[in-house]
Amino acid sequence: MFKKGVGGARLHQLQNLMTQAPRLYKDINLDRTGKYKNSWTTITSLWKHDQLRYSDKVGEEVETKKFIEAVKQIHNLILRQQGEAS
Repeated sequence: MFKKGVGGARLHQLQNLMTQAPRLYKDINLDRTGKYKNSWTTITSLWKHDQLRYSDKVGEEVETKKFIEAVKQIHNLILRQQGEAS
């Protein structure tokens, strides 16, 4: 992905980043439980708010916990794809 010139600010655009990970995209969209799609939606919707990422203010606890759990779900999916988790 980095050899193709994906870097800088484009890495902060998660939808652009996803185009470079077709297997992850496929697994999220084909998941019948919907948990990965829900997690991805949570991550991308909250990620779009730059003020949440760069603010010096404390965020909402509920939103923060929801975001962290969603990231854990996608992270575990990536690890399984790489054969690093059960």
